[in-house]
Amino acid sequence: MDASIDEKSQALESMIQQTGHRGLDRVRARVKDGWIVLWGQVPSYYLKQLAQEAVRPLAIGLQIRNELRVNQ
Repeated sequence: MDASIDEKSQALESMIQQTGHRGLDRVRARVKDGWIVLWGQVPSYYLKQLAQEAVRPLAIGLQIRNELRVNQ
């Protein structure tokens, strides 16, 4: 894996964690083929959307694919 992609992934996950919501601790993010891909599990649709919005500032030139699953 390209080091710059790995650094970007770490930055994305850090942005998600900085929201302060414990329900986002199972969210993972990776950059792949021009996409930011979010995956993992969250307890609500609100947190699914919050994770997506948390990474948006770093999505310059990238699309976001939110594959987070909501546990109900």
